[in-house]
Amino acid sequence: MASGTSSRKRPLEEDADLREMVVSQIEAALSESRPSNKYIIVSHPSMNHIKDALVKLAPQSYSEVKVDWREFESGMPNIFIEEVHRLLPAHVLLLLNMRRKEILLDQLSLLYAIPRYGCRSLTVLLPFFPTGTMERVDREGEVATASTLSRMISAVPMTPGGPARFLIFDIHALQIRFYFQDSILPVLLSAMPLLLNLLKTRRHSESGVEAVAVAFPDEGAKKRFGGFFEKACMVSLGAIFVACLSYAAMRPISASTSVWVIITSRRDGFKRRVAARELWQDASCDQCKVSFQFVVCKEPQLSPSEAAQLDAEVKSFGDVQLLDCEEGYDKGRLVQKVAAGMRDFLSRSSSDYFMKVDDDAFVAWSRLCPRLHQISPKSHAYAGVPDMVNRTDWWFNNTESPNYDPWENWPFPFYPFHMAGGPGYVIGSELLRAVAERFMRPPLSWNEDKAVGIAVHRANWSGLPVSYHYLHMDDGESDGLPFTGNWSDYPFLSQHQLSGESIRCLHRVEKEGGRVDACYVHTPWLRELLR
Repeated sequence: MASGTSSRKRPLEEDADLREMVVSQIEAALSESRPSNKYIIVSHPSMNHIKDALVKLAPQSYSEVKVDWREFESGMPNIFIEEVHRLLPAHVLLLLNMRRKEILLDQLSLLYAIPRYGCRSLTVLLPFFPTGTMERVDREGEVATASTLSRMISAVPMTPGGPARFLIFDIHALQIRFYFQDSILPVLLSAMPLLLNLLKTRRHSESGVEAVAVAFPDEGAKKRFGGFFEKACMVSLGAIFVACLSYAAMRPISASTSVWVIITSRRDGFKRRVAARELWQDASCDQCKVSFQFVVCKEPQLSPSEAAQLDAEVKSFGDVQLLDCEEGYDKGRLVQKVAAGMRDFLSRSSSDYFMKVDDDAFVAWSRLCPRLHQISPKSHAYAGVPDMVNRTDWWFNNTESPNYDPWENWPFPFYPFHMAGGPGYVIGSELLRAVAERFMRPPLSWNEDKAVGIAVHRANWSGLPVSYHYLHMDDGESDGLPFTGNWSDYPFLSQHQLSGESIRCLHRVEKEGGRVDACYVHTPWLRELLR
C-alpha cells in the first residue's frame, strides 16, 4: 500500500521556468561543497520533480538510490531502502517535503536512518519549512511548533563528515535559525530574486501585461519579503496585504547597477596590482558601473623608498587609497582596514552596492553584474559564498595561527552565517550604512569576514530585514581539482587565491574565449594539482 500523497500541483511542478531557476540555484549551492565523486540522491515521491530536474541539469553529479515508501495496514510507515549498501561510502543528498503532517513521520524515519547506514556526509534539501509561521508565542497557551520541528530535525545523527547540512528556502522568519541545534548546519536560501527575474522576463515576453499584484498571507510575510518590491503601493485587505506593483517599480533589466569595490592589497603588492589592474579597469559596462580602489593602510610609516614608489603609483593610476589603519592581517588589523574602507565608501559614494574582495581574486564581471541585477540593493542585501566553518576549529584557537581569534571575541561554537571574504562579498548600501555606523563595534572577530558576518548578524537581530543571497564563487579552499574546460562552461562569479598572471589570463579568456585551465599554470598550487 503506497504512502498517501496529495494530487494537488505545487508551483514548482506546474511552472517549468520557475522550477528550472530554483533547481539551478540548488545545484549552485551544492556544487560549492560537492565532493569529487557523485552525490547519492534519495528522494521522497513528492520531490521527484526536483530530483529529475537536478539529474537532468548535472547528470554526472548524481546517482539515485530508490526507496520503497509503503505502509502497513495500520497506516504506519513500512519503508525499505533499496541498494542500501551504496550509502556506506557515499555523500548523500536527501530531498524531503514536510509540508503535510501525514507524511512527516515517514520522512523523519528515513532522515534518522541514513546516517546510521554509514554515509560519509548528508545534505538535506528542505524547500519549505512548514511550521515557520508559528515561530513565537505572543500569549500564554500558544505552542511554537517551529521550535518543535526544529528540534526534531536537529536530532539527525552526525556523519563522519560532520553535521548534516539543511538547505531551506525562504524560511518565514530568519530568527528561526536559532531554534536549530548545533548538531546540524542550516543554510538559508532565497528564491525571491529568481521570482522577480521570472516576472521581469515574462513582462518583456508577454504583451499587455502592465502590472502584477503580490499577495502576502500575513503581516509577517509582508515584513519578511516586502522589501523585494520597492515603491509598491501596499493595500490592507483584512489580514491580506497586496502590493500593487508596476513593472517599472521593479528593477528593470536595462537599469544600471553601481558597485563601489575595495580591493584589499598590501603596500608592497605593486606587481600584483599591475597584473590585476586591467580586469578592474574593464569592469564597467552599460548595465554596471564599477568604481574600484586598491586599499592599503598608512601605518606603520613607510621607508623613503617605499613611500616614493607608492606615491608614484597613486599619481600614475589614481586607484590606490591610503586609509587610516595599520597594515597587516592578524590581530584584527584586516578588520580595521575593511571598516576604514566602509567609512570611506559612506563619505564618498552613492553606489547601490559596496563590495570587498582580495587582490588575489578574479571577478567575472560579465557574469556578476547580471546576477546583481536580480537583487534589490534596497532589500538590505548581503551576498556572497557562505563560509561554513566552526568557531572551535584549531586555526581559530591556536595562538600561532594567523587566523587566531580570542574566544572572548565570539564565545560560541559557531560563527554567525557569513560570506567568505577572499572571493568577495556584496552589501547593499543601506545595510552597509547600518553595519558600519552601528554594528562594526567590539567585540568582533579578528577575522575580517567573520567580523562582517557578526555585524550583519547584529543588524538582522536588531530588526533590519537582511536578505541573504548566494553567489557562486570559488574561495580556493577546496581539496578537489579545480574547474577545467572552456570559458563558456566556467561556473564561477569569482575565483580566489590566484596569482596576478592567472588573473590577467582569466580576464583575457573572459573577453576572447578559450580554456581557463591554461591560466592555472601561473598559480603554483593550482599547477601542482593539475599535474
